Amino acid sequence: MTVEFRVVGPSDAAMLADIFAEIDEAFFRPHPFTRAEARRIAHDASRDAYALLVEDGRAVAYGMLRGWAEGYPIPSLGIAVRTSAHGRGLGRLMMAHLHAEAVRRGASLMRLRVHPGNTRARRLYETLGYAYAGEDRGELLMVLDLLTAVDQPPGGALAARPLSGRLIDVDAPEWETALLEAPHDVYHRPGYVALSAVHERGRPCGLLVTDGTRTMLLPLVIRSIPGGGSDATSPYGYPGPVGRGTDDPAFLRVAIAAGLQVLRDAEVVSAFVRLHPLLDPSPPVGVGTLVEHGETVSIDLTLPAEQLWTQMRLNHRRDIARAVKLGFAARMDTTWGSLGTFERLYRATMDRRSAAPFYYFDGDYFRGLRDVLGDDLHLCLVERDSDIAAAGLFTATDGIVEYHLSGTDDAFRSVQPTKLMMHFVSLWAKERGDRVLHLGGGVGGSSDSLLQFKVGFSPLHHTFTTLRMVVDERAYAALVGARDPHLDPGARRGFFPLYRQG
Repeated sequence: MTVEFRVVGPSDAAMLADIFAEIDEAFFRPHPFTRAEARRIAHDASRDAYALLVEDGRAVAYGMLRGWAEGYPIPSLGIAVRTSAHGRGLGRLMMAHLHAEAVRRGASLMRLRVHPGNTRARRLYETLGYAYAGEDRGELLMVLDLLTAVDQPPGGALAARPLSGRLIDVDAPEWETALLEAPHDVYHRPGYVALSAVHERGRPCGLLVTDGTRTMLLPLVIRSIPGGGSDATSPYGYPGPVGRGTDDPAFLRVAIAAGLQVLRDAEVVSAFVRLHPLLDPSPPVGVGTLVEHGETVSIDLTLPAEQLWTQMRLNHRRDIARAVKLGFAARMDTTWGSLGTFERLYRATMDRRSAAPFYYFDGDYFRGLRDVLGDDLHLCLVERDSDIAAAGLFTATDGIVEYHLSGTDDAFRSVQPTKLMMHFVSLWAKERGDRVLHLGGGVGGSSDSLLQFKVGFSPLHHTFTTLRMVVDERAYAALVGARDPHLDPGARRGFFPLYRQG
């Protein structure tokens, strides 16, 4: 006797109705178990999947993969076994088939809800590797990394550690603890996140998820949405997830999946996350839409100083040598006496580039940056006599130096003093013992003249990726429709979130 796995089609309505009549609804009530519902499911043409285990022409187990039709990237699983067929391991068999079907359809994660009192089902899910990840609508939420689960032996996996998640304030001690335990950048520091939240008119917080051993911290700014609700975005820069264990792709995926429930409980509609090109080399697949925007450039400061010079593009070396011959020199302004000049040069540079309003940081921002970063913020000048030709702000955190912002005096643009500044900072940071100087990429991640300028300093390139997640599909669709009924709420690769477009 064999049991066949079958994805439900139009010819299976009668078989569905037959098993619906013998399903215990004490803990499993995802939809009505009626003949009308059986006909609807049999003719369902959406991305969702419904399945049966069939033995000698009779359905003995029923399963569902739902959520895709509404736009969620993580499907929700549900199963039921015919009451007369309990105790034969059919639930485990159906789960294995549904996991494989979900992977075949491109899923990397699975979620399910289980009643706290359904101990039989909970034991099954635990042995398959599902981790508890909070509560949803009065039931326990569990998540599974499918890419790991499909490699488990037939006997099943050990139960995963329960995941707990919450939003924490910037002054929470857990924030600093997470940073002490893992490589991080300036964009992850609580003071920087708080300052960015002021500029972006939101509330700074961190999404913290832990299984007791591993921890994920994701800095966010929660903003009010015009018309009601809120959404989450990354602070300016590259503040992707960090923490002990986030280098494990399986943990990172389930941690973000658990974090989505935290955001849903906080009535967050969507989240836009800029991943760190150096610290997040393996983006978390399956929890949202990943969009590659282009490249960023970094300089490996562990290389000999001579190699830092020779790896530069020839025209960069020529321009640096010419600037030095003309009497220009770079130095760090340790007294910050030229901060006002930097602000003037920066604003003039933004005017020259017709920059978006977001990039017009004011004096309060620059003074705030000094306050929150202290000795980890540095002002570099390129000058000749009393003339300052260019000035730039650089951050240094945990061995990573970031080129933050800069400005050039229009009168000295032909000298290209920024090239001299970059080479000086690379040697200065190397002498300090820093590991890398990250120059970033083009405007908005594009392959523009700014990126080409940076490419001239180093052959070391990284991919800049953003993660777009819709937490509440219905609310998101309603907001997009209110903004413009012609917009497609399912489009995730252009402007995001769409309700803020324009």
